[in-house]
Amino acid sequence: MTNKNRLFTSTAVLVFLLTILAYVNHFDNGFHFDDGHTIEDNPYIKSIKNVPLFFIDAKTFSVAPQHQSYRPLLETTYAWDHWLAGGLNPLYFHITSFLLFILQCILLYFIFLKVLANDRYFALFAAAVYALHTAMAETVNYISARSDILSTCLVVFALYLYIYSKRSRKYFLYLIPVALSVLTKVTAAVFPLLLWAYLELFEEDEKPVWKRLWPSLLIVAVTAILSSFMLAKTFVPSMFSRWDYAVSQPYAILHYFISFIFPLTLNADSDWTIIKSVFDERVLMGVVFLLASFTLMIYAARKEWGKPLAFGFLWFFIACFPTSSGIVPLAEVVNDHRMYFPFIGLALAASWSLQTLFVKSRSKKVQWAIIVFMVAFLTAHAVGVHNRNKVWFNEESLWLDVTIKSPKNGRGLMNYGLTQMAKGNYKGAEYYFKAALNYTPYYTILYVNLGILNQAQGNMGVAEQYFLKALKYGPTFFEPYFYYSEFLHAVSRYGEQELNLKKALALSPSYMNVRYALMRLYSEQRRWKELEVVATETLNISPNDAMATDLLSYINKMRSLAEQLDVTLRYSKDKQAYVSLSDLYYQLGDYEKSVKVARDALKQYPKLDAVYKYLCLSYKAISYPNIPKECKHYL
Repeated sequence: MTNKNRLFTSTAVLVFLLTILAYVNHFDNGFHFDDGHTIEDNPYIKSIKNVPLFFIDAKTFSVAPQHQSYRPLLETTYAWDHWLAGGLNPLYFHITSFLLFILQCILLYFIFLKVLANDRYFALFAAAVYALHTAMAETVNYISARSDILSTCLVVFALYLYIYSKRSRKYFLYLIPVALSVLTKVTAAVFPLLLWAYLELFEEDEKPVWKRLWPSLLIVAVTAILSSFMLAKTFVPSMFSRWDYAVSQPYAILHYFISFIFPLTLNADSDWTIIKSVFDERVLMGVVFLLASFTLMIYAARKEWGKPLAFGFLWFFIACFPTSSGIVPLAEVVNDHRMYFPFIGLALAASWSLQTLFVKSRSKKVQWAIIVFMVAFLTAHAVGVHNRNKVWFNEESLWLDVTIKSPKNGRGLMNYGLTQMAKGNYKGAEYYFKAALNYTPYYTILYVNLGILNQAQGNMGVAEQYFLKALKYGPTFFEPYFYYSEFLHAVSRYGEQELNLKKALALSPSYMNVRYALMRLYSEQRRWKELEVVATETLNISPNDAMATDLLSYINKMRSLAEQLDVTLRYSKDKQAYVSLSDLYYQLGDYEKSVKVARDALKQYPKLDAVYKYLCLSYKAISYPNIPKECKHYL
């Protein structure tokens, strides 16, 4: 190995170690935000045997109907992590996401190497800028944002195969990761545009570009249509209109660009709101930025020296397109993990700028100054990543940061209030919940939490009013029905509790807490037949569920006991055996058998009052038309 190769290898190793050091404190961070309904509460990812189901049923993706999108490959990785960990250990989930992130950065180095005319050092710097940029921590720390990591990694891998593997081009092998990327997140459907940009700028071929693009266009169209077709009918991407969302996006793109240069406002949950007027100065600023950028891209694309810059900016805007075009408005106006895919282009553009300055400069001092700047830049961002990891440590640290940077974010205020309620700081929780009401007066989950808070403090009347408001503002959400049912159980209104649990179950059949509450209720009321139905359905969703298994085992023991008593009565007309068997059949929901046993008992022992109870209750259960007058005492 030559000295030059040793120097480059040493530099690459240092960059790798710096990346590891930057992220070393993120592996103990917990689950956050959407991790709840897609991972923690999702029974389907808790069995590796469910993987085939992920590809045919989008309802397995989340217990929240509004979030049931079709991402089977992503869900498969969650199931894999859960299987490896033997449970919900976030460490394993973070390891998988981080390995994918590192793999993507390595692949990016080779793509940058091709684009930057085989300049190893600046290709490495471009990859390092991306790997260590502080904004990347927002995606790497957020386990649910693995959708961005996995889909982007697959897009980068597909482009790498196209560039470096002739066999991959010949046999269309590069299309495999393209298809998988779209099945992970539909934003990856922009791959043909990225490939077009690369072909136009860096490859000369007699064959027209469209002939080289059509395979990827076809596979993207097929997988995108499949993803759209497979979406659950309950899926709701946004409450915004396409127009309002689209009007807000030029400024959002400008925000992303500024965040690349100055990542000082990184935030897990922004309080940005829709910009409704096209005459808003923010819209004007965004449009001016877009026009200036497009002008620069066109100019750079016409110059041989400027093609890497043009490609970098094209990548940025193409990757922004799915979330910023307004074709499909999303739930938030801006989101920091949306910068993950586009920032590849800006990392390339930044490296190209320094490369150009370095090459054209004849001054050794200037060149050394550039090297010092590069080292300082990467070190500063490594520190930034390390600090953002601390913010993502737990729910309290994350949502405190949100309340500071987004003081008008009702969801952020509420979530920080939840961390205070969990600690028993009810006054603090109430303060943040009431503050959240100022900005989100129709937020269903906020009213649910206000109900829970007041119930915990013993303010039952106030609590019920909040639960009823939650039901009013969110009749299609399962949460208000479930938590209201918990309140109703606390005040012994079991009939209403059952009705609300059934509504919650209809909205979210896979949310196990609803099933547990319903099974507990039926168990308390000794309604074994209905309990058996719920428990059996539960095991169909989660075959190893302990509660359902135990309850079914108990019911089967009752059936076995009933069979034994039945045999006993064939040979012995024992009074207690009659009473016990009639009771067992009633509990099991076999009302006809309960009636038969009771009648047989009364033939043998006309004054056996103990068996009359189950006769009367069974008559009522089967709506018997001529219930004896004596049953009034029992009914």
